[in-house]
Order: sequence, then structure tokens, then C-alpha cells
Amino acid sequence: MFLGSDDSITGLLRIAGWFPPFTNREASWLGLAFTRAPKPTVGSFLETLRSTEVGRQIHAKWREQLEAAAERAGPTTR
Repeated sequence: MFLGSDDSITGLLRIAGWFPPFTNREASWLGLAFTRAPKPTVGSFLETLRSTEVGRQIHAKWREQLEAAAERAGPTTR
């Protein structure tokens, strides 16, 4: 799979068993935020994502989905 192609990212997510809850518009915005991040790091991407109202809304939606998935998975052992 080629890193960065829409097909490879979608494929990797499906292999992991997770389907993001984003509309096409939101997914496009996430891709744009990724390319505009000043550094190729998660922190830089998140800063860019949260720098606008749309990004903050997408981030909140993302967190809600992840937290719901974690609750469904149940407690973890550490």
C-alpha cells in the first residue's frame, strides 16, 4: 500500500476494523489539515486540526467515537 493514498488509508482502517464516522467533507478537511501541518507529527497535525472551529468540531466527534469504542471494548488490564 502506498502511504498517503486514500485507498491505502481506507484499507488500513478496515483491516484494523475501524470505520471513521466522517462525512466526505470532513475527511477532505482532515486530509487538508494533515498536508498543512508544519511538521509531519501527530502533535503538529492535532494543533492544525484544532486551530479552526471546523477542526475542533471534527476533533470532538472523533474523540466521542473513540471513547464510545473504548467503552464497548470494556476494561483493559494493565
